[in-house]
Amino acid sequence: MDFFDAARGVYFREDSDFGFTLEEAGARIAREPEARVVHPVEHPAFLDPLRWARRYQMDPLLERRHPERFRERIEVHRAGPIVVRRLFVRACFAHLIAVAASVVALLLGEPDTAALALVVAAAALLFVWAKWRFEPMRLPLIPLVPLVLAMSMIRGLLPRRP
Repeated sequence: MDFFDAARGVYFREDSDFGFTLEEAGARIAREPEARVVHPVEHPAFLDPLRWARRYQMDPLLERRHPERFRERIEVHRAGPIVVRRLFVRACFAHLIAVAASVVALLLGEPDTAALALVVAAAALLFVWAKWRFEPMRLPLIPLVPLVLAMSMIRGLLPRRP
């Protein structure tokens, strides 16, 4: 039940926790090239990007339980020698930081710097929107996804109430 929040209807990473726990208990990993996993259509409803971002509240718990496996296997993308970890999460935080930098620059009377920061924020948001294959229907929600994800990760860092 650690990876399920009934009050919010959020579950995530329970399968990773299960697999990592089995490995730590001595289970071996085997690959079956003929095996196929079929998932239902992901994110079919309009508000699903926000619901999807809320799932990240489970990441801090998984990282605490399995720090090395979390770092090496959760959302790791490899392209030859290049390794990018947690691109989606990084894009969300880059967007939030760039928006904050833009506001600070405006307050300091630096409109050119503020504009540059907004360009960076928009570029980061493109990575977020790419998750939903640039569906125009999703665009109104996409700017909210980084904020929901960040708040959810912070929630995951807080002690859980019984």
